[in-house]
Amino acid sequence: MVSRVVFIMCLFYLQFSFSQEKQEYLSVNKFDLNKLPEFPQSEMKIIGFGAYHGSAKTEQAELLLLQAVLKNKDILFYFPETDYSIAYYFNEYLQNGDEKLLKDLIQTYGTRVPQERSVEVFMKWKKLKAINDNLPPNKKIKVLGADPIVT
Repeated sequence: MVSRVVFIMCLFYLQFSFSQEKQEYLSVNKFDLNKLPEFPQSEMKIIGFGAYHGSAKTEQAELLLLQAVLKNKDILFYFPETDYSIAYYFNEYLQNGDEKLLKDLIQTYGTRVPQERSVEVFMKWKKLKAINDNLPPNKKIKVLGADPIVT
């Protein structure tokens, strides 16, 4: 019983200790993508974007990030959290714009993470297609997936 109490107290201590550091880090390193004339880092090779599943703001922030980077750099590959077979069909959608295919993809995409089966994700892909359509043929974004096949 005593060990459980000590364990729980340690968890609370760690949570409050590190949450302050995280808040401090975020306040120092944040930037508003809506007001960004250009992406602050220019020599990057890989950009990671982590977010909460199921938040509409996640989809909006991801698009803003892509647009900010595309202002001055090419994006060769887009690596959403998906398996490589679904990535193949996302590329098909980006090429042909078949919305029935996109609806099926969003349904399938949401099998592993149900929050990804949303209107916001659907709209993100439509907007990503519009962005991709405006890129020159040799600069089109290609979707890759690293996960094992789920569905």
